[in-house]
Amino acid sequence: MSHMSLLFPSAEWARAFREQINASSAYRESAADWRAGPICFVVRFGEEKTYLRLDLHQGECRAADVVTPQEGESAPFLISAEYEDWKRLLQGQLDPVRAIWMGKLRVRGDLSLLLRYMRAAQALLACAARVPTRFRDES
Repeated sequence: MSHMSLLFPSAEWARAFREQINASSAYRESAADWRAGPICFVVRFGEEKTYLRLDLHQGECRAADVVTPQEGESAPFLISAEYEDWKRLLQGQLDPVRAIWMGKLRVRGDLSLLLRYMRAAQALLACAARVPTRFRDES
């Protein structure tokens, strides 16, 4: 993969994220029994929303893409946050559990189930952090 940085969020970024997830033994092991379906990240930027859907199943990411609001909203899990908070999460400046309790990261879906997969969530964040990322508030 080239070392060009990819704009977050974008279809290209999502594909690179999927590659990182599927290369991660930490994710594979911590999510080996995940059968609860896709997760959709909702990135809010002013009035605009981008839906980034991950088809996660038993420790692998079968697909990752930017989808329509209808497709995004139909995912069993929706995790939404402002762009600035996603940026801080990806840069390791914001802990996901704290972000949930602070109300910065809003979860729709079975939160108690998600919290049982916190190791998998941390592994996903580590994968996201490995994607060479360009943020839209940076030139």
